[in-house]
Amino acid sequence: AQNVLLSEDFANGIPAEWTNEDISGNDAIWTWCNDPASGQGDGCPAIWNDQINQQMPFASASATNGFITVDSDAAGNITHTSELTIPSLDLSTEDAVWIEFQTHIGVFTFAAEGNAILRVSSDGGTNKTAYEIFPGLTTSERWSANPEEVSIDISDSAAGEADVLIQWQWTGSFEYNWNIDDIAIYDADPRPANDMRVNNFYAVSPNFATPASQVSPFGFIADIENLGSLSQTNATLSVSISDASGEVFSDELVYASVGTDSVAENVSFDNEFTPPMM
Repeated sequence: AQNVLLSEDFANGIPAEWTNEDISGNDAIWTWCNDPASGQGDGCPAIWNDQINQQMPFASASATNGFITVDSDAAGNITHTSELTIPSLDLSTEDAVWIEFQTHIGVFTFAAEGNAILRVSSDGGTNKTAYEIFPGLTTSERWSANPEEVSIDISDSAAGEADVLIQWQWTGSFEYNWNIDDIAIYDADPRPANDMRVNNFYAVSPNFATPASQVSPFGFIADIENLGSLSQTNATLSVSISDASGEVFSDELVYASVGTDSVAENVSFDNEFTPPMM
């Protein structure tokens, strides 16, 4: 079982001892929002629930008691590099260090991948190691999950070190916003041992309506991801189709092994479904 070395849910705002700045000089700093449903203003970001973006208010576990955000949209058409830094931590007695937090980001100009990052220093800030928070998230996809639950092993930069700085840095230009909440630092991997999810599932009939003489089978394919701390053996994904009379099709796909922090992509089910002629 892991021990908590530091936790912050922002119920009382941004801690005064944390460093909060926009090193570009454009004043796009992190602000505190006490109500995710309030909309833009008073430190809170806009809610992008329009037809194109279809986003809900930030949904971290404790968002309603406060969270932090950079409202890049409110900053306007400027390029900012917004940094929030936890002051020096003495982790010299720790063999492992993990950080976990909940987050949500929307980008428009610069990809989140490579520009919204976690940085860790063990020498007072002179040298920093960057860790990806949103790998693969570009301006084409725009939005992360809400919330994205992030766990990062920073042991190589922080474990056994006496002067550790931890920093969130976002370089953006007229993006949407980046929200963070429920930060915790642990002395071991906090992830559950077994945590699988389906990222994408495709099962699309070739046509909405098809003449009975032209009915054809269609198949099923999915991407699954192992978010847990252990490799998974013989994980089983099931598909079932039912109509008013009950189940009319089912199949199972067994994955021999899915390693931790890995995705099994584009594996098809063996069987296809042929819709009944109506």
